[in-house]
Amino acid sequence: MGVAKNAARNYLRAAGISLRDLLTVDRRAQIAITERGDKKVNERFRKFFEVEENSLPVPRLRCRLEFRPETDTTGTCRYLSFWAADGETDFYPVQRSRGVKWFVSLFLLLSASETTRRGRLLLLDEPGAWLHIRAQRNLLRLLNAVEGDVQVVYTTHSPQLIEYDKLYRVRAVQRTTGQPSGPTKIIDAAHLGSATSDTLSPLYTAIGADLSHQQHIQKSDNVLLEEISGFYYLSAFWQLTDAHNQHIS
Repeated sequence: MGVAKNAARNYLRAAGISLRDLLTVDRRAQIAITERGDKKVNERFRKFFEVEENSLPVPRLRCRLEFRPETDTTGTCRYLSFWAADGETDFYPVQRSRGVKWFVSLFLLLSASETTRRGRLLLLDEPGAWLHIRAQRNLLRLLNAVEGDVQVVYTTHSPQLIEYDKLYRVRAVQRTTGQPSGPTKIIDAAHLGSATSDTLSPLYTAIGADLSHQQHIQKSDNVLLEEISGFYYLSAFWQLTDAHNQHIS
């Protein structure tokens, strides 16, 4: 019950709906308020989906204030109903896959966190565990769009959740001994080369090769360049520097 309560609270915050105001207006106004809230939530929710011609419909979120007329003739015992529609069909959240439920829940949590005044630190363990590859890219788009005083730290073994243009954010975590209960150490981006191949397996998977065991590139005193022109420029600078040093000596 606590999980459902928190999810409902997150939806209302993300939609900009005051539950107190919602309960004090008539039925028509309640529908208008929830429809405006749904529109606000879904406009942002769609931004995090990579939509292609053959892709599945983006889930559409909806919330309504309901009551059970067969047991509550006064309409005072009300509750919130939520749906995650697929195309033209409405589904209750429990009817959707784990991946959809997890993505929607995280989206609402992050959106609601942006409205709080105090800073928040969210720790996520394997957030892509229930998501396919494209959904993991959508997850990265969501995490990068978090606004406000919110910090997100997540652990992963998935190469899809590593941004190679932002490797300065990456930290490798590995045990200092072979014991399962042994202490761990954190290795920053500048020293990832000291991590084990098991620890760096997500990076190797993304690259397509385990560079720690290849024989084509020497393991020290080398520079990887983006294009051939960079090689010529660097070679020229090296020669000029070498000649200059010889002249001085």
